[in-house]
Amino acid sequence: MYPEFKEVTLEDKELVESITKRFLPYCDFNFSNIYNWSSPKNPTRFSILNNNLVIKMKNFTDETEIVSFIGDTELINTIDTLLNEFTELSMIPSECIPPEFTEDARFIVEEDINNHDYIVSAQELVELKGNKYKTKRHWVKTFLKNCPVKVEVITSPDAELTRKILLLTEKWSKVKNTNVTDESHALERLLFTYHVYNLLFICMFDDGELIGFATNEIVRPEYAIGSFGKAIISYKGIYQFLEHTAAKTLFDKGIKYLNIEQDLGKPGLRESKRSYRPVTLLKKYKIRRSGS
Repeated sequence: MYPEFKEVTLEDKELVESITKRFLPYCDFNFSNIYNWSSPKNPTRFSILNNNLVIKMKNFTDETEIVSFIGDTELINTIDTLLNEFTELSMIPSECIPPEFTEDARFIVEEDINNHDYIVSAQELVELKGNKYKTKRHWVKTFLKNCPVKVEVITSPDAELTRKILLLTEKWSKVKNTNVTDESHALERLLFTYHVYNLLFICMFDDGELIGFATNEIVRPEYAIGSFGKAIISYKGIYQFLEHTAAKTLFDKGIKYLNIEQDLGKPGLRESKRSYRPVTLLKKYKIRRSGS
């Protein structure tokens, strides 16, 4: 197929996952992320090179294009071939970089620290034991004391819940004065194609009003990925309670690890994700030719 690229569609899910399922669940190569973050203005495209999956997609933080791949076949040839066309490859999973490659003087390999995935323990987020979770315990207790909310775990969001989730996302963006156009489009795509994935929607209601939600996709017997979540921040402790509740729901279903995705180099997001005390990072790398 390479050097041809095609826009990703739902019909490509089986092909894409025939490659990605051989690896740990890197969020960027989870099919729902590949598909849902594709848009008419910035479509995500993919190709197959040496039985490896190559993707071209819009950068999450600006208008530039990201080129990456995942696979385990003819890796040096794959990297060399791609760098004949593209200046830099990024978000390359550590599993896809052969050890001898880092010693090859023709290439520069650097950690893509803004895109490492944070992997947290579901059990630890349920139990919140020890001093390291002292602050989160406080906020969970504060929320429970002051906010008698109703929590629902939903697998099939209807039209009314879909409307409420998108409306809450819009309200959140106005409070934060943040542009969430791309995120809203991706979320809307997920809501309209939920039946394709193994999803859990953790929803919190106060007197019938949706005040918080989190979407989690079970992607492996022991792994889930948390992709979207928003809450009304005037409810003190709501995010801590939301994550705690999501973790309990997942843990009860046998999930040990939750991928809470990358921090994109944003200081506030990095601080927030580190506060969940990740047990490991799924590291990714950038590769370019020496002298380029």
